[in-house]
Amino acid sequence: MVTTRSTFSKFTPKNGSESATAKNTVCKIIDGTDPTHLVNPIKLFSNLFEDECICSYTNTNSCILLNMMKSIIVAGGCFWCVEHDLREAYGVMTVTSGYSGGDTSDPTYENHTGHREVVLVEYDDSKTTYKKVFEFFIDHIDPTDAGGQFGDRGESYKSAVYYDPTSPEGSTGQEKIIAEAVLRELNDSKVYDKPSQVEILPRKTFYKAEEHHQNYAEKNAFQYSIYRQGSGRERFVNRTCQIRDEKHINWSE
Repeated sequence: MVTTRSTFSKFTPKNGSESATAKNTVCKIIDGTDPTHLVNPIKLFSNLFEDECICSYTNTNSCILLNMMKSIIVAGGCFWCVEHDLREAYGVMTVTSGYSGGDTSDPTYENHTGHREVVLVEYDDSKTTYKKVFEFFIDHIDPTDAGGQFGDRGESYKSAVYYDPTSPEGSTGQEKIIAEAVLRELNDSKVYDKPSQVEILPRKTFYKAEEHHQNYAEKNAFQYSIYRQGSGRERFVNRTCQIRDEKHINWSE
């Protein structure tokens, strides 16, 4: 689907005034079929206006301000699988496969020593939370595996969640505290016989993976299905869901 950009944007004034201090912000357009369109900075009005963005775009269902978007970076083995699973999480707007955690610049699939395969997840903070996205992620990996994930072994495939030490949340340690609490709850729940091996690490630069790795499951459905089934991931995730149902173990609110 092709969307057509318009130069028109507005807010509804809170007090009926036609004047307000303009500021630059970024508006995120969410389309019904094409997952996202990121719009370049548009002049939007300041806090005299309601917290909603009305943008005249063709075939656009909704528009949300970027300040409602939060992100989380996680590593859970093959990024094809993690990306595919997290696209299904409620409130998630975009999922991008990439590399992070290492010190070298511009890693590639063939050469990303020191980095892990990760995904960058952007979510709508009005619909979900860092905690819920992280819990969803945990339920779609093997958090007890210290050496990788399923058929993929080694440093590149070890599981981790990254907290942002530079953001207002990260600077107070909130993301780290939330992640620690989630893993503590996981261990206490006894869903698994072994403790979590998911690492909690400070966020480093995220490098987007090559384009053919993005949305791989949809682009290569047959190959992906064979890989996912053969690795044992699908069977393991289904069994986790079954255990939670049988034991009535749900994540806390």
